[in-house]
Amino acid sequence: MKYNKAGINAVENVEATIKALCLPLETERKFNGIINAIKMQIEDYEYTEEVVKALGQALLLFAGKYASRTEYDGLERVISEFEQRLIKNR
Repeated sequence: MKYNKAGINAVENVEATIKALCLPLETERKFNGIINAIKMQIEDYEYTEEVVKALGQALLLFAGKYASRTEYDGLERVISEFEQRLIKNR
């Protein structure tokens, strides 16, 4: 199996953005579960872009409950950048 290090590294910005929300541990763990699902999808290059995008949308839907509009917009931008970087490095 070839490991998608660039793809996993690209997820780090999404993780950092969520960490910056300073959420309670129980809530942050829910976000981390979605991020882990993204990592599992992309780690071996055998992923479907639609699945990764759906998981990104799940992060945004969940963030809508906990993030301010500014934080939400920042997360939306970071997720978009992640998706573009992922496509570029495929």
